[in-house]
Amino acid sequence: MSSFKVISEKDLAVDSPVSWYLPLDTSRFSITSFRLTSFGRFITRTMVKTLEFVGIAPAGSNRVSSFLEKAAEGLVEGGRKEIFTPMYFFLVRKPLSES
Repeated sequence: MSSFKVISEKDLAVDSPVSWYLPLDTSRFSITSFRLTSFGRFITRTMVKTLEFVGIAPAGSNRVSSFLEKAAEGLVEGGRKEIFTPMYFFLVRKPLSES
């Protein structure tokens, strides 16, 4: 059995001037991130439903889109409450062999 030695660890999101979840946040409006706003997500949902209905998008595309939208909402909420970070960095190494 092998265990790793932690050399360094840090939450890289702490020093960032912009919250990591900001690109997923629907509460702000920006032309560059229109697709992530509530209205942009509504348009995306409608387009995916339409494309799936006419057979251009494969069956189940709407379910996948809904799943990803809920995941984004959960990530934003976890980021706001500071109970989740995708930027926790570990630098580890295997123990040096004794032989």
